[in-house]
Amino acid sequence: MKRPLLLILLGVLVLVVASVITTRRNSETEERMAPAESSRSAVPEPSKARESEDESALASKTNRALVSAQEENVTGSQNYITHLGDVLGNQNRNKADRLIEKLVNDLGLSAEQKAALEEYFDEKVELAGELMNRNSGVELSQAFEALRILGGKGLADGLQEILSEEQMDEWRQLDAERERRIADSDALRQMADLGEQISVRSDQREALYEHFYQNALEAEQNSSPAKGFGMAMSQFTEGMGIEMSFDHSADKVASDPDVIADFTNEEGEVDYAGLLKKQREESIERKIKELSPFLDEKQLQDYRSHLESQGTIFEGLLNQGPHSSSTVVIPGE
Repeated sequence: MKRPLLLILLGVLVLVVASVITTRRNSETEERMAPAESSRSAVPEPSKARESEDESALASKTNRALVSAQEENVTGSQNYITHLGDVLGNQNRNKADRLIEKLVNDLGLSAEQKAALEEYFDEKVELAGELMNRNSGVELSQAFEALRILGGKGLADGLQEILSEEQMDEWRQLDAERERRIADSDALRQMADLGEQISVRSDQREALYEHFYQNALEAEQNSSPAKGFGMAMSQFTEGMGIEMSFDHSADKVASDPDVIADFTNEEGEVDYAGLLKKQREESIERKIKELSPFLDEKQLQDYRSHLESQGTIFEGLLNQGPHSSSTVVIPGE
């Protein structure tokens, strides 16, 4: 399943379901209180003092029931977030263990070096786990950097403190091979995706592959915490067994205060439909511009039509008007 904003769509659906459940629970609580009001109105009118007492008691009981229902919703959400954090923590722990095992086997590390690696990655697992903690004192950039390292990127600084010069040289060669392998796989995937949407001539394939390969290699070599939103989304999709090609231009939309401010009204409500529509339009124009040296006008037109057809369901879900920034949390805000 390869959709750049699939996980955001899933997040929106979760928010919608949660909102519906909350509304229904509050409605059911009020309905349970309605018979009490009905039976009270059927009783002959009591004295003014008694009526005041009954109304006060009923109001107090209703408030307690509503507060209890709200607390139940909050507790359920907090428990879910805690459970999700535990699941992602286990996933990060497994990543760290695999990286340690590979480094030990590939470089022939000593027991002391292995222990140092374990200490290094333990810290990264802990930092990455703070991503799900809203009350954490850890900055998002630190959590994103930890995710990047657990993904096998940006390891040089940490390894220099543990490996010998000879081991570092060997690791750099292995890491360069890894980058080329990933770039090749990504280029082939993009070639296959493009071939599914338009008819690519044989004389165009070599130049297109080289373009995709160089872009993928540059992206792999220049991976940084600035692309943290995409890395966080990838962490979720990996755990769900979903293959997703994430457009990192969404990082800017998701975390740039200036971009978000353009779509925020005086009441602080954010027009997320407009915000993400802008991102999608800019992404389409960027992709068309990138491929314009390699494709003819008919191919570019067909490719644009394909790109414009994507994301319509997602936009439809959000196109119900502005959403309160207090209820929709975007990483980086």
